[in-house]
Amino acid sequence: TSTAGVKNVHIFLVPADNARMMFGNETVTPKDDGSFTVENVAPAKYFLNTNAPSGTYLKSVRFGNQEVVGKQIDLTQGFGQLALVFSYEVAEIDGTVQLPQNASTNVESAASGQPSTTPTAEVALVPDRLNEDGSGIFYANTGAGGAFQLKQLLPGHYHAYALEQMDYGQLQNPDLLKQMESKGLNVDVRENEKKQIQLPLITEDEMEQIYARLGIEVPQQ
Repeated sequence: TSTAGVKNVHIFLVPADNARMMFGNETVTPKDDGSFTVENVAPAKYFLNTNAPSGTYLKSVRFGNQEVVGKQIDLTQGFGQLALVFSYEVAEIDGTVQLPQNASTNVESAASGQPSTTPTAEVALVPDRLNEDGSGIFYANTGAGGAFQLKQLLPGHYHAYALEQMDYGQLQNPDLLKQMESKGLNVDVRENEKKQIQLPLITEDEMEQIYARLGIEVPQQ
């Protein structure tokens, strides 16, 4: 990235046994030349957490001669050099969420003189393989007319879903994702590609049926 971009990067290490923590060691910002030092690090296994500067994605993280992007960094045997590479060749997916076939609620609203309500949805873009800490899913909310945008995407293959009610934790469950496959859309995006898609809405009732089949108990919202 450019010097300006480097100054906007924040880097810290999260202990692997507390991967769901949103913080770790003191946040480090690289110098103008891109170099950085993470101090006071105990010998343990970590995940690297960083933000991608605007218009980029984290393409590579190397620890010594190993590629560790999305993987644990093992510092139990000693410390070493980390090298981060950000790329400007991001992908983007824009789209709309289809209205459900049963629009009876809208018809009833129109008949009663009440304004018609369009179902809202949250969109999840799930990669074929999540990072080892469970991260890697991209999210977006729908706006007017069910439109959504997913920017600064890593090029690759994804499964896209539009849900009436999102349970973020369950989206890391491979059994659930397998049950949902037929209700989403497979999407491939290349570097610098901007793709348009249309997604069906997975209703709350449909998700409850899937949860029931898998024996998953989800707290009521």
